[in-house]
Amino acid sequence: MSVDIRSFKEEDIVGIVKVFRSWWAGEDTRIFELVESPNFDHNGLFVAEKDREIVGFAYAYIDPRIEGQIGRKLGFLAGIFKIPSVSREVAVRLLEKSIRYLREMKAVEVEIPDFRSSLGNGVTAEKDSDLFKLYQDSGFRINMHSYDMSRSLENLEVPSWVRTRRRALLSEGFILRKARKDDASALLEVHEEAFKESYEHLPITKDNIEQAINEINLQLENTILFEKDRKIVGCSDFSIEKYGKTLVGYPCVAVLPACREKGLGTVLFWENLERLKEAGVSIAGVTAIGVNYAAIHMYRKAGFVIDRIWYHLRRTI
Repeated sequence: MSVDIRSFKEEDIVGIVKVFRSWWAGEDTRIFELVESPNFDHNGLFVAEKDREIVGFAYAYIDPRIEGQIGRKLGFLAGIFKIPSVSREVAVRLLEKSIRYLREMKAVEVEIPDFRSSLGNGVTAEKDSDLFKLYQDSGFRINMHSYDMSRSLENLEVPSWVRTRRRALLSEGFILRKARKDDASALLEVHEEAFKESYEHLPITKDNIEQAINEINLQLENTILFEKDRKIVGCSDFSIEKYGKTLVGYPCVAVLPACREKGLGTVLFWENLERLKEAGVSIAGVTAIGVNYAAIHMYRKAGFVIDRIWYHLRRTI
């Protein structure tokens, strides 16, 4: 029997979860978060059905908030998923259906924001490779990429050269201290300036900025910073997530471009790695945009290894 590509119905959710599990085992909640989101547009969710069984699905949508900021409609494809036993043609048809939908919605471009190329957990390299080739054959090109990296904190030891650099910075007039509530706006400015180049290919909305402010306020107690002449020039914060019995810490570092290559980011980063270890965290994880070569070098030097690569793909429609 042939495969039917059609719009989503509420009773399809069980089948969609089954398909999703064949790709990302253990991450079922992501599907429920999607369909229960207030911004969920069921009109852009399409399923592939064979013999009354869901064998694949795709989700395409337009974020009106981004349209208001960049002045054009940018469509998004959250992903294409199919069970291994069905042919590549099913994925091709789901992709074509999604692009037609976005074209009808007057989108001028479509982006796949988080295509994961797994080097370890999750999606197999073979699945990623096949899907990546499908996207490339359909005219998608890499717009940006980033790396997920991690290391164990079990045997963490701060190198002597980091401590030496710390003393040198203090002797040069830099002040290392914990953040205060009245630092929030200045910290946001540091983040915006520090990551300006890394995110120049991504649409940044007012919502993104508001979210960043909220995150900074939430992480103030976990934030340390360097300042000189009463100006904040660099900062580092962290968050902690629990996965089963494992605590994973996520440190983030931002340094003003004019103050780089002095070791500020390295000292801040190692300070927070120590704090994470003291908090009982066993693994530290970071994400680095592909063009942020300095950060990638710093993470590698600190013992971090690449777990997976994320690609942002884009094409005109």
